[in-house]
Amino acid sequence: MPPALICRDYPRIRKGYAPENFNIVRQLAVNLLKKEPSKLSIKRKRFMSVLSDKFREKVLFST
Repeated sequence: MPPALICRDYPRIRKGYAPENFNIVRQLAVNLLKKEPSKLSIKRKRFMSVLSDKFREKVLFST
């Protein structure tokens, strides 16, 4: 599938308050990943949370 077709499916976050709201959610997610105690990189933690429900749960509920 060409990349142009994939990009059209993403929601638009350029109008109104959407960019500000989405940035808050993005920062929250990055902070949760940084707080997770494993020694993986942020990029690797993002990938692992997509693949594993248990890891995502660990990231969300770690203290």
